[in-house]
Amino acid sequence: MKVFIEPIGKLINEFSKLPGVGAKTAQRFAYKIINMSEEEAKEFADAILNAKRNVHYCKICGNFSEGEICDVCKVRKGDRKTLWR
Repeated sequence: MKVFIEPIGKLINEFSKLPGVGAKTAQRFAYKIINMSEEEAKEFADAILNAKRNVHYCKICGNFSEGEICDVCKVRKGDRKTLWR
């Protein structure tokens, strides 16, 4: 059984919560983050937070969108048949 110092253990634990990420992959991700420069780590963290804050589900089709309605639904102006032709 591996024992990690608390900051590494928490990072591994959080990565292992992602779908398809096992213990070894979570460790690799954690070590990669630790070996990044502070600026790289900040950019990575900012990208996660930016996506979390700004990506939503389209109210019409459920696709990912930065606004209430995705670009596809804006173009087809609510004509759902257009997408499937």
